[in-house]
Amino acid sequence: MSIIKYEILNKVAEVNSFTKAADLLGLTQSAVSHAIHSLEKEFGFALVNRNRSGITLTNEGDTMLLTIRKVLHFNEKVQQEAANIVGLTKGTIRIGIFTSVSTNWLPNIVKLMEAKYPDIRIELLEGDYIEIEQWLLSGEIDCGFINVSHSNQFDVIPLTKDRLLCIVSSESNIQSIIDLI
Repeated sequence: MSIIKYEILNKVAEVNSFTKAADLLGLTQSAVSHAIHSLEKEFGFALVNRNRSGITLTNEGDTMLLTIRKVLHFNEKVQQEAANIVGLTKGTIRIGIFTSVSTNWLPNIVKLMEAKYPDIRIELLEGDYIEIEQWLLSGEIDCGFINVSHSNQFDVIPLTKDRLLCIVSSESNIQSIIDLI
């Protein structure tokens, strides 16, 4: 079994296409297809359903992908630990975000990270709170921004408290609006 094959399966699952995965990984479509076929042969079952509308993972492929993503995550950690031992800080951090974080917070955070850790690549996956939690559970991301009220499964570090404001006209009955909330 090969980490490279795992990376290929992971990318195929992300983009639902052998051709797109090949382009993103700098490989030929044939190499991607061969790697997936090789994994299927090693495991003894199909990982991918191939049809005219594209590809999807089989149930077994979905199951294996969860563990493969953990292997990839820990492989990345091993690489980072080795780099730390020799005084380098490099690797990839995958962050789950939602729209307001990506537009309001992340530009400054990314700028600071790039200045302090130029060899760390930052990958952003944008989704909603539920998707971000699912990505954390599956190992697809390393950390994520969520609304505290949506999570009881993770250690959550509050970053800020936003005031909720309501703007009303001077002619409206503010009490009836408050009663609605």
